[in-house]
Amino acid sequence: MASTRRTALIGTVAAAALLATASPSLAQDRSYILTTATTGGTYYPVGVAIATLVKVRLMDAEGIDMSAISSAGSGENIGLMRDGQAQFGILQGLFGRYAAQGSGPLEGEGPQAWLRSVANIWPNVEHFVIADDFVETGTIDDLSNLAGRPFSIGARNSGTEGSGREILGGLGIDPEIFDIVFQGYNPSAEGLQNATIDGVNMPGGVPVSAVTQAFAARSDITLLAFDDDQIAAPTAKGRRSGPPTRSRPVPIPISTRTWSPSPSPTSWRCTRMSTRRPSISSPRRCSRTWSSCATSTRRPTS
Repeated sequence: MASTRRTALIGTVAAAALLATASPSLAQDRSYILTTATTGGTYYPVGVAIATLVKVRLMDAEGIDMSAISSAGSGENIGLMRDGQAQFGILQGLFGRYAAQGSGPLEGEGPQAWLRSVANIWPNVEHFVIADDFVETGTIDDLSNLAGRPFSIGARNSGTEGSGREILGGLGIDPEIFDIVFQGYNPSAEGLQNATIDGVNMPGGVPVSAVTQAFAARSDITLLAFDDDQIAAPTAKGRRSGPPTRSRPVPIPISTRTWSPSPSPTSWRCTRMSTRRPSISSPRRCSRTWSSCATSTRRPTS
């Protein structure tokens, strides 16, 4: 996990340097915006770390500055970069695929030919957490028991909502059976803590602070697992969530084992740093890269 984040930091510094020299217009403005997601997940703190590294490494030497901002997540990040309000963004692989191909929620807008990938950052691990009252098998199938109950699927137009809907659709669970709540990570953790919601969807790099917060406050909630058949299930769009893989648990750092005494088998999608400027040779290749990333849903090996 740490090595992937270091790779992202190095890649982003290099990309920022290239941006500064790529065109006269960009060279005139070397202050860049990196759009992330809500503050309770992984995107925002990692984005702040990346922006800080850019300041430390490039501000004095190259005059390049970067600031990280919070957002609703991947869906909004696409719009912010498209409209020129941000030059970098952190995206779920799924939303990168949507944007590159002009599919899913971006079908009406067509392929976003300007989108380029800078670096793969970390495995975005799925965290579906529900109250123990609704747990039978301990797997993602238990979400069916929440019919009519309040369930936080993520902020509107976020990668959390998008990936959640695709995963559930592939498993034959219609998200509309829930009393859907659209909330960011911290409000979702608080809602679970206060029992105003019965389940949450909070994918992110382990450990996710909002997930840790929820488990620190309640002992009667469960992180749902994925078995091999569930990981191999088709997605809502008819694609496979990922190739059938050997069952491997997600490694849970020792500091978070107060809420997860043993690793929980779950799945993940990659998270990528993206930008408006070319970092690969062609839009076609970019589309293939995002498609591969979005469908590499499997269990982390480290």
